[in-house]
Amino acid sequence: MTRHQGQSKETLEVQRNLIQNIKIRLTLKDLSQKDLAEGMGISVPSVSLKMTGRTSWTLDDITRVSQFLHTPISVLLSPPSLTPTEAEQDLIPHDRPLRTDQPD
Repeated sequence: MTRHQGQSKETLEVQRNLIQNIKIRLTLKDLSQKDLAEGMGISVPSVSLKMTGRTSWTLDDITRVSQFLHTPISVLLSPPSLTPTEAEQDLIPHDRPLRTDQPD
């Protein structure tokens, strides 16, 4: 499904929350969209389409992202927060600076 086709305002907001939360966690964990694609078992272009909102995230996609990022689905769908969950704390590399070149 492409963006806006048959989606409610609430659904679009949840999709935006998801994308922002994924971007935050990829940055915190020093991961790229390529890493995410490999972890999800899908192509990089597919991840790119999802991350730009051109295609929607399915429940299966969200489950795979949750498993890959070790982040509860409820956290991924909530309004964005820069605070890592307790489960994420141990997964964040503290011995190197955060990446600032994260692709969209």
